[in-house]
Amino acid sequence: MNKEKFSKLFWEMFRFGIVGGISFIFDTVFVLLFNRVIFGQPQLHPDPFYTLISTAVGFAVGLTVNYLLSRFFVFVSDEQKKNGKGFKAFLLFAIISIIGLILTEVLVIGLCALGMVDFWAKVVAAAIVMIWNYVGRKVFIFK
Repeated sequence: MNKEKFSKLFWEMFRFGIVGGISFIFDTVFVLLFNRVIFGQPQLHPDPFYTLISTAVGFAVGLTVNYLLSRFFVFVSDEQKKNGKGFKAFLLFAIISIIGLILTEVLVIGLCALGMVDFWAKVVAAAIVMIWNYVGRKVFIFK
């Protein structure tokens, strides 16, 4: 890989990290809002049913923020912009993200069952799922 391609890839990944961080904040705020405020769940050992709902709501908010920011800030070449437009691109984006949601749900529920506080379980899951999201989106959408 030449220096120019490496530089482009580096800055694309950097922007993806920023977008991921912003999306994570929206996602996590909604998870905690629903889990703690709306459902009144404790930090340790929250009810898995409410955790699933809270995580899904956070996911939907984070997905929307991430899609919009990815289209306009991360994948910025003309070819990527073209590939990222339209219903098919959003559908692929959503499918990749739903796989990420499933991974997140499994990790959060599992880590909470092992005694981890829900916030930290969400942080660990987000770090793992962020890798999947970048690779999936880069390979299948924003080639």
